[in-house]
Amino acid sequence: MKILYYDCFCGISGDMNLGALIDLGVDQDYLLAQLALLGLTEEYEFIVRKAGKKGIMGTQVEIRLTVEERKGKGQAEQTKQGTDIFKDRECDDKEIKNKFIHGDLHNNTSNNIHDYIHDNESNNSHNKMHDNKHENIHESIVNNIANSSHVNCNANKHKNYHGNISEDMHKSSGSKVQARTLKDIEQIITQSQLSPGVKERSLRMFRLLAQAEAKVHGLSIEEIHFHEVGATDAILDLVGAAICLEYLQVDKIIASPVELGGGFVSCVHGILPVPAPAVVELLKGVPVKSGRVQAETTTPTGAVILAANVQEYTSKLNFQINKVGYGLGQRDLEIPNVLRVYLGETWPEEVDSLPEEEDSLFSAREFNQIKLAKTQWLLETNIDDMNPEIFPYVEEKLLALGALDVYKTPIIMKKGRSAVKLSVLAPREKLETLQEAILIETTAIGLRSYPVQKVMLERRVEKVQTPYGVVRVKFSYLKGRLLKYKAEYEDCQRLAKEKGVPLREIYREVELALKRNSEDQ
Repeated sequence: MKILYYDCFCGISGDMNLGALIDLGVDQDYLLAQLALLGLTEEYEFIVRKAGKKGIMGTQVEIRLTVEERKGKGQAEQTKQGTDIFKDRECDDKEIKNKFIHGDLHNNTSNNIHDYIHDNESNNSHNKMHDNKHENIHESIVNNIANSSHVNCNANKHKNYHGNISEDMHKSSGSKVQARTLKDIEQIITQSQLSPGVKERSLRMFRLLAQAEAKVHGLSIEEIHFHEVGATDAILDLVGAAICLEYLQVDKIIASPVELGGGFVSCVHGILPVPAPAVVELLKGVPVKSGRVQAETTTPTGAVILAANVQEYTSKLNFQINKVGYGLGQRDLEIPNVLRVYLGETWPEEVDSLPEEEDSLFSAREFNQIKLAKTQWLLETNIDDMNPEIFPYVEEKLLALGALDVYKTPIIMKKGRSAVKLSVLAPREKLETLQEAILIETTAIGLRSYPVQKVMLERRVEKVQTPYGVVRVKFSYLKGRLLKYKAEYEDCQRLAKEKGVPLREIYREVELALKRNSEDQ
């Protein structure tokens, strides 16, 4: 099994993720060519460089926005434009009309911050701000914004604050302020020539991000607007992540507990704690840590990359490491501002413990040569009063929420009542989400949960060419010896429909192809 492991000891942001995956081996030219399919190349400059943090060398990605204002527009017009955009922002939450999702400010906008400081501060001030904490930089920029544009910012809304910062930085560099809705971004992605897999993964991340921001700010998803510094950056960060993950073709994505940082972020009317509310919303059910540094280390785009793609969280590594990549952030912290990723392989998956020699069907040595999954959890409930047509819908929803397997067992309950036992296999971090879904979507008023372990054969999926097309075949091994194989039903079904032949004919051709391959070897 091919494993991608995120070691988030200093958190994660969108550009750190891109840098880490490029450093791991994703072809930079391929990534840029795929991003160009979005049709946004005139809006940004994609910079990749080798750099170091605390003695660790890695890859640093910087995305600079390049959309320019028309020549001749003065600062007064830009200030007026900024005031118009935020004119509905008052200190009363009910009167806030728009929200702007901030991008990876602490990593992605370092160049803009420095440009802004150079334009507004002396060299001494620049050096002082460069050495200060993240919140001091925010505070200085906000003070300049308050003096120049008199924008009202709600003290209780982290997003408003970031929106003002982003806008003012763009005004200082001549960029044009835009806003994109989720629908706009979905249209950009769906109308591109990206692969279906990349589109699906990208859309899933953006929808999760929009849902989190909408919940935090009490708005509908349709009301959420992505500010340009968030929209263009976030599109490149999230679509880029999807492109890289498809390129790597891993079987499983795992992550460590996530460092969130600590301290506070200054706003015009007050101080907000780190992490940002959207980050907390996205990482519900995920093991996290905080306070290692007094700065924001995990951004909303970084959080949504994990939330949408990671299948398991653990601090224990139990796989063979083949490659390591380091993605560097822009700021210097007390610890290396680095995202580390591992690419590895395993056939025993993570185990909690090996069986005792005398109690096991296998010896400890033999046990190590069989696939053993880490401990999972089994949720069960007995249902005797629900319309059976509801079960398929519930199963589909549970799988979409992260269930590893869902199945039903016919049972006889007390007083001779026929019933169905609904069983859901789940990772620990998805337990709460799946429990809530079962209680909301079914007639169950309670459920059981307990840990289980699975013993599995080593598995490998290969593509087999038949006269009708390619079919994936799953091969299963015991101690390196092939025991069985099975053609993927979905592939066989699709080819049978496309070619107008019986399904059994596709299976027969797979058998013949495998026999020919065996004879050739």
